[in-house]
Amino acid sequence: MEGMYYGIHLKIKAAKETISVHLGPGWYIENQDVKIEPKDKLEIKGSSVTFEGKPVIIATEVNKGGEILKLRDENGFPAWAGWRKKEHWKKEQNHRLSMGCKFLKYLQNSEV
Repeated sequence: MEGMYYGIHLKIKAAKETISVHLGPGWYIENQDVKIEPKDKLEIKGSSVTFEGKPVIIATEVNKGGEILKLRDENGFPAWAGWRKKEHWKKEQNHRLSMGCKFLKYLQNSEV
């Protein structure tokens, strides 16, 4: 479909399960200085949500050995989104918070 982009996701192994981490659109992730490789040790900050009945993390920040990949601001607004859409994202974030989404911090090995 025209105008659609693919997303970049990671799979992290947590203590009891593997969790999908949604980073952002491929065109954005691929043009950042921080490059994530299989087996990298990552610290992931984000919001825990349920997607298709499974827990997923919507990443706001990825730390790879002190290199920071900033994906979203403190309100969840994507770093790649245009300024005109910011008001929409603020409304969406308020909706997410009203639904009880939790902000979590994960430190795990990733599998890209």
